[in-house]
Amino acid sequence: MLTILNSCAFVQRFENLENQIENLQQELKETNKDLDFLAKKVRSLQSATEELAKNLRQNLKLLEDLDVAPVTSSPPQGIPENFLIEDRQKASLEGLRTKASIYTFLNKITTGDFLNAITLAEELRKSSPVAQEIANFWLIDCFLRVNELRKALDASIFFLQNYKAHPRLPYVLLRQASIFTSLNDKKAAEVTLRKLINDYPKSQEAEIARKLLNVKN
Repeated sequence: MLTILNSCAFVQRFENLENQIENLQQELKETNKDLDFLAKKVRSLQSATEELAKNLRQNLKLLEDLDVAPVTSSPPQGIPENFLIEDRQKASLEGLRTKASIYTFLNKITTGDFLNAITLAEELRKSSPVAQEIANFWLIDCFLRVNELRKALDASIFFLQNYKAHPRLPYVLLRQASIFTSLNDKKAAEVTLRKLINDYPKSQEAEIARKLLNVKN
């Protein structure tokens, strides 16, 4: 009788051991799954890190290649240096690529390279709102400097229509009057000057407009 009881106890212990082994095997499988998942995560993170490092190298190379250092020389006569300084400050808040592109564009204007500035402006007009604003403003002067009067006029009209509260509107109106004068449209020039005086009577540009109208009269 004792032998039978001992045998039953042994069988019970054996079955318990088998169950424990099965449980451990199941836990091992789950652990292996977790390890596989973690390994995939690690590989994904490694890939993302490599991609970030690649982008960083590209951006650093971009800064090396682009002419982003401020030009120390004064801009050509008639190009307002204070506007260039203001636009550099605006650009400093943009992303790396946009900032570099704006700096290069402004450098071209400062050095009088207006043809290349026009090319760069077309790219900036596809970029951020700040880049578009800067490009649209300077295109007026750039086209004027290469004697593209019709394009300069179109650029001034575009700016006046799309930036109705811009602080440089008096300057743009004065430039537009100058363009009309160059196109021998004296009537349109006079209308523009009078609009400048009426809309912005206290501006420096309005004072210039008054003098120009007095000369004509």
